[in-house]
Amino acid sequence: PERKKLEALAQDEGLAEDFSLPGYIPDLRSLYSRADVFVLSSKYEGLPFALVEALSEGCAVVSTIAEGGVAEVLEQGALGKMVPVGNAGEMGVAIVQSLDNKEQAPDRIRRSADFESLGIAKQYIELMRSII
Repeated sequence: PERKKLEALAQDEGLAEDFSLPGYIPDLRSLYSRADVFVLSSKYEGLPFALVEALSEGCAVVSTIAEGGVAEVLEQGALGKMVPVGNAGEMGVAIVQSLDNKEQAPDRIRRSADFESLGIAKQYIELMRSII
C-alpha cells in the first residue's frame, strides 16, 4: 500500500535509478549472486534463513546483531559485518566497507552448507544417539 509514496520519495531524493520494488520473486538465488552486499536489519531472527541463502551464493553480508541466530550463522562476525540494532550510521559504514568483499565468498558458501537439510538431519540423529 505504500508503493506510490516510496517511489515518489525515491524520485524526490534522486534515487529512482537505484531503487526497485520488484514484488514477489520465486527464486532469489539470481539476485543474491548479483548483489554487492546483502543487508539484514532485523531486531530478532531465530534462524535467519535469508542470511543463509545469501551466504550460499557467496554474497557479502551486513546484519544487525539481532537476538537469535545471526551471530552464530556469521560465526560471531567472521563472515560478515554485524552492527547494533537501530544504529543506522554504523549500518551505513558497514555496508560501504562490505561492497567489494569478494575474498570471503568461499568461506561464506562453506558456512551455508552447515544449514542444508541433510546435514541438519544428520546432526539431529547424532544428538539422539548420544542421548540414548
